[in-house]
Amino acid sequence: MYYDGILVETPFDALLDIDTAGRACFLRRGAIQEAIESGKIQKGTEARMCGTQWIVDVNAMIREFGPVPMGPEIWRSRRTRTGSGAPA
Repeated sequence: MYYDGILVETPFDALLDIDTAGRACFLRRGAIQEAIESGKIQKGTEARMCGTQWIVDVNAMIREFGPVPMGPEIWRSRRTRTGSGAPA
């Protein structure tokens, strides 16, 4: 997130919905859901339902499925830019 044109780290930077996480890791959505249901990715701490959508921690994805082939840019590109002077 940007604040007054400066990139600010937030606790939400490492969270992705499972569709985005699947695209980043070249996995199908079901593979991530199976990892959650089997306990390989822990419900409540590493993955959580937000309405009808699963949100998963990137570090848990890396631990379970290996390095993200697309790199960290996949989640950095989703940050919201706000505040005066934020880059376009």
